[in-house]
Parts: sequence; C-alpha cells; structure tokens
Amino acid sequence: EISWYLNARYIAAAESAWRIFHFSISELHPTVIRLQVHLPGQHLVAYNPDEDPARILRRAANERTMLTEYFKANVLNLSDESRDPPIRARNYTYQEFPQHFVWDPDLKSWHVRQQGSAIGRMYFVAPTAGERFYLRTLLSVVRGPTSFNDLRTVHGQTLQSYHEACIERGLLEDDG
Repeated sequence: EISWYLNARYIAAAESAWRIFHFSISELHPTVIRLQVHLPGQHLVAYNPDEDPARILRRAANERTMLTEYFKANVLNLSDESRDPPIRARNYTYQEFPQHFVWDPDLKSWHVRQQGSAIGRMYFVAPTAGERFYLRTLLSVVRGPTSFNDLRTVHGQTLQSYHEACIERGLLEDDG
C-alpha cells in the first residue's frame, strides 16, 4: 500500500517549487503558546553533565520560567492603558495571558502584545500527578495570582496544599 501511494502521488510544479525554496506549505492561525506547569523549584533545567553540580543548582534557583514570570507580571501588573479597554496583567488567567501578552524567550519575560493573536494551552497534567494537577486546575481559574502561595490563598487564608485550595474554591468535591 505504501509503495502504491508513493508511486501514485503527483507533485505539481507549483508545489515542488514551494518545497524547493522551503516556503511553508501550511500555517497555524492563531498561534498556540504552550504554557509550562510546574511546582515551585521543580521546573526543567538543561545542563551539561560535566558542569559543576553546585553551579547547576545556583543557576536553576535563579532560572525564570513562563509560569514564574507570569507571577512577576502580575506583581508588576503590566498594563497598556492606551487600549480600550485597558490591558492589565492581573485581569487574566494563565491560559488567557498569551492573548494579551507575548513571551520573549531570549529575555525570558512577558511583554504587552502589539499585534496578532495567540491562544494559551497549558501542558496536560494527569489527575494522578497530585499537587501539580491541582496547581493546573487553579491556574485555569484564578485571575492574577502573584505567587505559588497566592494560588493557595482562599478568602485571606493560606491553605496547606493546592488540593485544599481547589476544594475550598468549589472546584472539586470530596466524599466528606
């Protein structure tokens, strides 16, 4: 079947020219931004195995991720008052954030979006992942959190876990 398909496939002159010059054949619109979900201090770190472990740990502690910079943008309450209605970072959930802000991978920071559109999509986290799953659940609902602890704070009380925060917010039910 595979050889029949390859033998029967016809590439016209226009398509072959596009492929030769490496033009894009298809396009995704709007852009989908994949958003990291990690617990405090548990983000991915790339390193050289020959590098000093102490240096790796120092660099990892100071590394900025999409999620930690989302919290920072909310602390600073990044905004663009010239728009109608004004864009303010604290008005959006983590998933909504890429619609109004752009991630700069070189500077590792969020900036107000000037053109185009994008959709935020958090990485899948299975319910068996425990606290990480509950963190993801909270990120999809809570607008403008300023830290991991802020996500666990409900009605002025900081709870022990993200699971408790989900229950307190009415996002989950338990047998009790």
